[in-house]
Amino acid sequence: MKRKVIPVLVLCAAMLIPAVPADAKKLSSSNAAAKAARSEVPGATVTEVDTDRESGYLVYEVSLVKGKKEYDLKYRASNAQLITYEWDLFQHYNWSGGKHISKKKIRKKALNKVSGATVKSIYLEYDDDGDEYKVLLKKGKKNYTLEYDAGNGKLISYKWKLTNAAASSSGSSSGSTSSNSGIISEAEAKKIAAAQAPDTAEFVKVHLEYDDGRQVYEIEMRDGDGYPYTEYEFTIDAKTGKILESDVDVDD
Repeated sequence: MKRKVIPVLVLCAAMLIPAVPADAKKLSSSNAAAKAARSEVPGATVTEVDTDRESGYLVYEVSLVKGKKEYDLKYRASNAQLITYEWDLFQHYNWSGGKHISKKKIRKKALNKVSGATVKSIYLEYDDDGDEYKVLLKKGKKNYTLEYDAGNGKLISYKWKLTNAAASSSGSSSGSTSSNSGIISEAEAKKIAAAQAPDTAEFVKVHLEYDDGRQVYEIEMRDGDGYPYTEYEFTIDAKTGKILESDVDVDD
């Protein structure tokens, strides 16, 4: 009799084990987002957790500090996916005295940091705390932004962000208010903006976001690698391709 009872008990026990829910990886609280961020940056201290909506999805923004670096991580709540990773050196003063290392050296440093990436643009930014090179790269499904001290070539800021297409395709519909179907592509938006600027202008920012319930591309371009230089900003309707706003600023 005992040998007949044992398998029944095992079967009953197996039936009582709870199934793993389909949304087990969903972030449902600030504490869960903080825990995920601490796993990504071991030993860091969480200083702030905030929520926002990006492209219609709920996201958690987590700020951390470790050593001399400040981190900002952004997670999609619906699937706990890390969509933005960034760190900056704080209390870094990079006064170069007007002497800069070459673009060629910065390019090499950036490609060593993100092996196999494609450099989209490199430009020099002037700041009261010192001059910086900003390098925009792309590798696979990620866009990278690296900032270097223009005087000594030290990496002072590192950021990657999933492309809009990658983030949208990997997110679940849970927590989303709309989809990206029926909109023009990032390449098409860039083409529209490029037609309004000189051929020598480079893209600094291309971002798909919501503005008053409407999806738009916010695009920034820059022409010139030093003073004077010209900045171009465009807001483009993501559905129609119409330029809603444009601005040109000459910084001399």
